[in-house]
Amino acid sequence: MTVTGQTRSGAVITLLVWGAAASGLAPIFQNFLYHSAPDIPEMAGALAASSINVGVAAGSAVCGQIVAAYGVHDVTWIGGLVVTAALAVAVEALRTGAHKARATSARGRLRPGRRADPDHRAGSAAASA
Repeated sequence: MTVTGQTRSGAVITLLVWGAAASGLAPIFQNFLYHSAPDIPEMAGALAASSINVGVAAGSAVCGQIVAAYGVHDVTWIGGLVVTAALAVAVEALRTGAHKARATSARGRLRPGRRADPDHRAGSAAASA
């Protein structure tokens, strides 16, 4: 916004792109959680909603402190640094997580939709109890 916010059309375009990108993150995050915990979808949904709300609250608190200390224009630069750091963490998590998932799947230890504990077998007494 510091660069594109100098004109009304630049600010509108920036806010539209920003809003579209931010709106797409919650469903992706929820989908990841549902696939990570297929046996407890209610817990995954609650965790997703809680995490998003905590993130919004924490971001608002930090942004308020930045505005109070440095002014409005510095928020975008500091926010850009935070987003860059978060992107680096996400890329690394995806890279290492995908590697572990391929290795686990290749060994046949855990198939998608199955629990990790050995007592969870279809048709067994432990699974139906």
